[in-house]
Amino acid sequence: MTNPTISGLLSHRAGVWARNSVLSSGSATDIWADRVQSVEIVDTHNNTDYYELGRVAKVGTTLDPTEYRITLQENLHNSEIDMFLAGVDPTTGSGWYAANMVTQSNSAYVVFRNDNDSVFEEIAVASARVNEVTYTFVANGACTVDYTLMGTSGSYYHTAGSYVHPLWGAQDNTTTGAVHGKDARVRFTSNVDANRVYRLQRFVVRVQYPEQTIRELGNRELVGKLVDSPNVTVEFDVQQGDLQPHDVFFPVSNDGGVPKRVLGQPQTVDVFIDVYDPDQGEGSSVIKSFGIPNCRPTSNTPVTARVRQLTTSRWALTNVSEDTLGTGGLIVSKTQVTTT
Repeated sequence: MTNPTISGLLSHRAGVWARNSVLSSGSATDIWADRVQSVEIVDTHNNTDYYELGRVAKVGTTLDPTEYRITLQENLHNSEIDMFLAGVDPTTGSGWYAANMVTQSNSAYVVFRNDNDSVFEEIAVASARVNEVTYTFVANGACTVDYTLMGTSGSYYHTAGSYVHPLWGAQDNTTTGAVHGKDARVRFTSNVDANRVYRLQRFVVRVQYPEQTIRELGNRELVGKLVDSPNVTVEFDVQQGDLQPHDVFFPVSNDGGVPKRVLGQPQTVDVFIDVYDPDQGEGSSVIKSFGIPNCRPTSNTPVTARVRQLTTSRWALTNVSEDTLGTGGLIVSKTQVTTT
């Protein structure tokens, strides 16, 4: 080992390229991931220890094939990254479905440049499947998207001429830097303002793809990663405000002539989210829209009250079926979603 010439790297010296097995083939190219807030690659080398009777120390270990995980967070700004990972051209496509991710294989590349603005290192994870996508909307902050991908192989390039991406990516200077929660509106049942949910503090849409790892005898590397049918869930926190959202999920029951809502056997509702262009008039121009059909509560905290704090309720929902065949329970579009 020698004393490095670089004392350290700040975040503006790191960038991310993404490759899709379909969209990056032929004359098509990889994309430079914009508005990325964080990226992390983790290699897991699982060891198994062995012992024997009559000996205190280990007699040996075996090493499983290495597994790779990439986590990336972006500030929501357009539909470039999620559409690309879903195998839909971000330039010409209109959106993507949760079901699209199941068949897609992707690769991620993290590149670093020095003070001369030259790429001098690159870390790659290949044959990666999307394991989870999470959209988070908060009342007082930027809306974010988190991606988790699981891969089968990894490489570290550190010699000039060996880099997969020897050049820095082109910067996006046109789309917004981020979208604040004040420009995201959630609606239940149908996507009209009359069905808007008020006093929301946090709203999370999570798409999970159960991961399957493929191994074989005689191979020191993983054969592949597969992901199963998506599971779409929703979580949200809302301040107490009249009957909402209990009036949506629980029907009125008359017990001895006294109307009440029984907090059992909740009904299913469609969920819609519109994200608006922060540079246009309030609520006037949709840049991203979500439709999640047939969501049913799986848990509900009707009230959380503490001294000198706002009283809230917390909900967790799950998608129980799709309306449009082949969507997988989530529609994401560049224009407003009105049917699911």
